[in-house]
Amino acid sequence: MSARDNAALRALFTLPPMAASASTAIAVPEMPRQQTVTGDREVDAVLWLQQVVKTGNQALIDKALEAATRITTPMKALGERYAQHVARQGGHPLQAAFASFGFGDLEDQAKRAVQMAARRHEALARFGDVDTAFAETPAEKACKKALRGLRRDRKFDCYDDAEALDRFNRTADLAPATIDDCLYARAYWDKLYWLRESIGDFGDSTPQGSAHDFYCRAMLEHRRPRNAAEAMAAFNYLDADDGTDWERVQPIIRNLIASGWSHVSQWIHTQDAVPDIGERVVCLDDPNNPSSTCMATRDEGSDWTDPSATWYWMRLPPLPQVAKGERP
Repeated sequence: MSARDNAALRALFTLPPMAASASTAIAVPEMPRQQTVTGDREVDAVLWLQQVVKTGNQALIDKALEAATRITTPMKALGERYAQHVARQGGHPLQAAFASFGFGDLEDQAKRAVQMAARRHEALARFGDVDTAFAETPAEKACKKALRGLRRDRKFDCYDDAEALDRFNRTADLAPATIDDCLYARAYWDKLYWLRESIGDFGDSTPQGSAHDFYCRAMLEHRRPRNAAEAMAAFNYLDADDGTDWERVQPIIRNLIASGWSHVSQWIHTQDAVPDIGERVVCLDDPNNPSSTCMATRDEGSDWTDPSATWYWMRLPPLPQVAKGERP
């Protein structure tokens, strides 16, 4: 096992530095014009406020949120009226149903709009313009070179996992040496997606880039953690990125537990103590043989004191605060 991160990989998987002057290409948005859409003054007012919020400009958003306080009719009722309008205009029943979903939830819409505006600003600050942002990055070019000659699935436009893994493993600059390398590369692909998506119609990488992203995730099953901190970083990543998809995360959890970074004494038997309500833990039957593992959070209704069902558990640190859709 390598004890050092792959410096060449990290140099390759690095986004361009921020250039403050480049982001000035984003013009300050103007206040959207009010329009008659439904003929219902209150509904049209909310539709207009939602357009104001979409600008992502904090000053305009503040004005929209202040104006919304003067609307006395509940947003749920206005959403239902808008859905009825969509239905009367011949909209599909599903279209009418979705028309009221989140209608008037300006604060939540504002958070997403501000986040999107920040991403647009960063995308242009890093790449300079839209064309450059969507041009192949050095990492994408390296992945394409590594997979040259391999056939892609025609239906799904993807590579065979085993073939791609073999090619990437034989390319030094693309092979993560540590768990931290795996997380570093995956964070690069994730960031690249969101930056591109903020200024274009899509954010997906090339098929070769996507294959490398999947490869780095697969390598989390094989790279041994160097210490408890690295293992915990992987646990937190899995919890934030994969939720409760135990089938996908169990091979990685087994690797983290079986790699020797933690001692059996760190595991607590349920006969000795149980987690607090809301505490995040890793559970397994036998810390010396992690054949079945999972991450869990003890809730109010769970009974961890049943003497007929005993297991071992270990505390996980609190999840880091990250924006929705982003990896820690």
